[in-house]
Amino acid sequence: MGRCVYATCEGFKSLVNGEDSDFVRLVYDPGLLKKLDHIPGVFHAAPLSEWRGAQLRGERYRAFVKENIQKKAAETVKRRNVQAIIAIGGNGTFKGIKDLCDFIHTSIQIFFVPVTIDSDIAGTECIGQNTGIEVGSEKIRCYMADARTHKRTYVVEMMGASSGFHALHSCLGSRAHLAVLPNSVIDHKKVGEALNRRDECVIVVAEGYKRDEREKKGIKDNAAEYFYRELLATGIKIKRKVVCEAFSRDIRGAAPNNQDITLAQRMAYNVAEYLKAGTSRLMPAVRSGKEYAIPFNEIRTDNMVEKDLLVLSDRLTSE
Repeated sequence: MGRCVYATCEGFKSLVNGEDSDFVRLVYDPGLLKKLDHIPGVFHAAPLSEWRGAQLRGERYRAFVKENIQKKAAETVKRRNVQAIIAIGGNGTFKGIKDLCDFIHTSIQIFFVPVTIDSDIAGTECIGQNTGIEVGSEKIRCYMADARTHKRTYVVEMMGASSGFHALHSCLGSRAHLAVLPNSVIDHKKVGEALNRRDECVIVVAEGYKRDEREKKGIKDNAAEYFYRELLATGIKIKRKVVCEAFSRDIRGAAPNNQDITLAQRMAYNVAEYLKAGTSRLMPAVRSGKEYAIPFNEIRTDNMVEKDLLVLSDRLTSE
C-alpha cells in the first residue's frame, strides 16, 4: 500500500518513551530491503510469520493503566505524525489500546488484532490458539505415556487465566482424564476415590483455577499444587504416586502452525482493507470460516469455553 510501517520494540512502553531506538522499520519488499538493509533498526518482515516467540518483544507494562502514562503515549503518536496504529495481542493489549483511544484524535485509525494462545478475546479465533492446542496436547500425551509406564498420577498446570480454553482443548486433544478450569465446580472427594480405582491418570488444571482464593490466602502454590492440596484435604489417601507439574512456558516458543499463519494473513489483509476504507476502532474476526469485523465497543475479553465440551473433559469421575 506504499505505507511506512514501524513497530515498537517494547509494546506500549516504547510509545511512552518515544525515542528513535524504541522503533524499528518493517520492510517486506526485497528490493527496498536491499536499499535499506545497511541502516540499523530495519527489519525484514517476511520471515517473521514463521519465527518462534516474538521477535518484537511484548512488554507487560503495568504502569500503562495510569492516565498520565497514556497521555505520554498519545503525545508520541502526535509528535511522530502517526496515521494508524495496529495493536497486536490479547486482552491486556486490547484494554491498553482501548484506553489510549480516549487520548488519540479520531483522524488516526486504530485497529486491534487478536493474538493469544489462551483465546481470551470473544467472538473470534485468535492467532496462536491453534498452535497452542497442538503443542499443549502433545505435551500432555507425553505425561499420559509416562503415567501409564510408571503407574502414577500427574496433575499438570496449563494456560488458562480466566476461561481455561487452552487447558480444556489440550485436555480434549490428548484425551487426558480430567480438565479443571477456572470456573469448574469439583467434587474433590469423588476425584480422590476415582484416582484410587486407576493405575494411571493425568489431570489438567488451568492456571487461573481459584487464583483469587490462592492470592487472598497468600498461598504460593501453582494451580496444580493447590488442586492436589484440595484432594488431600478430603482425607482420602491416594494410593499411587502423584506428581504436580507447573505450567511450562515452552509452549510460547512453539513454531506457528499453518492454521495460525493462514489466520494471521487473513486478519492482516482485512486490516489493510479497513485502512483503505477509512474505518477505525475495529478488530478483524474469523469464526467458523466467516470473516467480519467487531467494533471496539462490542469486543468482549475473557472468552468463555463452550459448555457442551465440558462433559467430554471428564473421563475420570464419569467412568
